[in-house]
Amino acid sequence: MTVPIVTIGVTTYNAEHTIRNARDFRMHLDYIYANPVKHGLAARPGDWPWSSFRRYVEMGWYEADWCGRVELPGTVEYALDD
Repeated sequence: MTVPIVTIGVTTYNAEHTIRNARDFRMHLDYIYANPVKHGLAARPGDWPWSSFRRYVEMGWYEADWCGRVELPGTVEYALDD
């Protein structure tokens, strides 16, 4: 199985864990993509600007509304270089 590298922010996910199979890989992706939502940094996984989530949506691995939408307590702003 060939899969693209998962990026989080400006770093590449490279934990000290060997992915055992497709199910294990998917569980790690779910965890990674849910993290910005869980910690209140984005309302949806696709809203996190540095995520590779949208690439997996385009490949058909996820629905764009996966994980639903979370109402954030306040406005979250990011300083992005244009």
